[in-house]
Amino acid sequence: MQPILYQTLLIFQATIVLAHNGNQYTCLATPQISTTAETVTIPPFPHQCACLTEPRKFNWQILAKMTVSGILAAMQELLASWIAHDKGKHGSYYTSRVPKTALYGLFISAPLVQVLGPLIRMSFPTCTDLRCHTVTTWAETMIVRLVQGATYLVAIALIAGARTFHQVRASVRAGFMSTVRVYWFCLPFCLGFAQALIDVGSWPILFEFLAFLIGIFINTSVKKKRLAALRRKKFGISGEKSANKRRKVNKKVLFGSG
Repeated sequence: MQPILYQTLLIFQATIVLAHNGNQYTCLATPQISTTAETVTIPPFPHQCACLTEPRKFNWQILAKMTVSGILAAMQELLASWIAHDKGKHGSYYTSRVPKTALYGLFISAPLVQVLGPLIRMSFPTCTDLRCHTVTTWAETMIVRLVQGATYLVAIALIAGARTFHQVRASVRAGFMSTVRVYWFCLPFCLGFAQALIDVGSWPILFEFLAFLIGIFINTSVKKKRLAALRRKKFGISGEKSANKRRKVNKKVLFGSG
């Protein structure tokens, strides 16, 4: 029975070690099991390690990134509403969409970047030269930001009131290709500017600022298209034509022309 017990304990221990993969343990004791032939030494279990008895330190860096992401998302919504002239029912640019977008940045956008970024960096070999770092930054920016852009389009569609799959898909199709084109156009210039004038350690700040500006552009374009669709539904024509038509009607009313 003792060899069977030993095998069971090893399997159980391996399961626990796999669950805590990546942690380094400072162990206190090494248990032993005596059999009829010899004394078998079992590696220590994770619950016998000193690091598991100490309280875990809270990662304030992740909380700071989540907070900054929420603030930037709220600023994107507010600035996009101001640029697109998208006012709420009370005539203000600050609507209920602003805190909802902040919650999106806090609980969805920041964790998404925090997970996808290291996964993409793990796909590339560790290197220290500028060319390899440039390729890694380009790949990480394109993949992470495009996934984040698609998620952002879905989020702003749901926040704006989309409730069906076709409405969400229309919103994503209206803005995703614009996002791809803007990144393909802006990213080479930003990489060249960063290589020439900015230290490698400051590159994330530059690309975060680029993502912030592109997020404002995406949100503004989606808002303008949505407002144009609402005007088209109400007046039967586009927003610019409806404004010109209202001016002509006002002139006819003022001057009494037939």
